[in-house]
Amino acid sequence: MALREIGPALGACARVVRAATVAPRTEAGLALVEAPPLLARDEPMSVRVRLVNPTRAECRLQVAVDGIAADGRTFHVSWNAHLAPFAAEDRYVVTTWRGDATVEQTEPSLPHRWAVGVPAATWRVIARVGSCPPLEVAGARTS
Repeated sequence: MALREIGPALGACARVVRAATVAPRTEAGLALVEAPPLLARDEPMSVRVRLVNPTRAECRLQVAVDGIAADGRTFHVSWNAHLAPFAAEDRYVVTTWRGDATVEQTEPSLPHRWAVGVPAATWRVIARVGSCPPLEVAGARTS
């Protein structure tokens, strides 16, 4: 695997480590974005997005998730979330990288095959909530 192919993944890992080492959150927002690092070609993927509300008040959040692949494939999905005080919830964005994306409340039972092959295209998924810093995860697809 060439450095240019693992560079985006290393950058995303560094951002996760940096986010995990900062002071505790005092406002509602994103806590985690997680996806498999290597996908088999043309297999659907699931991205877990965790939202948290560490405050004493209920909150409403507008969540947006964008996927961008090096081969030009993209997706976008957004939704409104309502979190109780001191609550966290996971949502799962499911996509086939053909411009489609859905939001599921429970983890989908997708076929998980070992992705064996040469990485052919890198991808990034970026999640945003209001004025909070975006969270990003990156990986690759096999040829």
